[in-house]
Amino acid sequence: MASGRLCGKVNGYSSDNDAMANAYVTRCRRLLMWACLPLLVVGLSGCDRYLEPSSCANLTSADGTGAFEVSDDGVARNRVTGTRWFRCSAGQRFVAGECRGEPLLLSLEEAVAYAEEFSQVSGRRWRLPTVAEMDTLASPSCQNPYLSSQVFPGVLITNYWAANDADKSFPLGCVTYTYNGNQHCRQHREEPGPFLLVVN
Repeated sequence: MASGRLCGKVNGYSSDNDAMANAYVTRCRRLLMWACLPLLVVGLSGCDRYLEPSSCANLTSADGTGAFEVSDDGVARNRVTGTRWFRCSAGQRFVAGECRGEPLLLSLEEAVAYAEEFSQVSGRRWRLPTVAEMDTLASPSCQNPYLSSQVFPGVLITNYWAANDADKSFPLGCVTYTYNGNQHCRQHREEPGPFLLVVN
């Protein structure tokens, strides 16, 4: 670099040339400062990419329910799709606006079986939501969790099971990570995990 060559010349001057050496040093510093300034500006302009989104638990909209109509019986209806969701994780009870009890942590097959048993008892066909349906819960401006805590109080921050059409002999299933809504279909089907329930 030119600034490097310029700074290198300073070493060739004796003590009799201090004034000239100081002038070169000053010039070197100015060149380096102007060379580094664009990098500093670029670096600062990208800092907002690393800011944490606000928590969905702190939604400040009118009611915090977004696309959902909520009821006191523990069911939330998506106004767009018409799908009805139980507002608590399977195994919990919805009481006075909150989820009580411990969520069930089951394998994928056990979760599907639980939904079938729950359907027989309730008289309505409850099931595990699909990956696409889990995606409809996302609130794009927040995370931790990625969905409204006013609609789904007490949701765990972990992988939630989702239904898929894969052959039961296939060892992997699909999950949604409720911190940020990331989804993948690489979860071992025997791994215990919570799940939500939906009905059309």
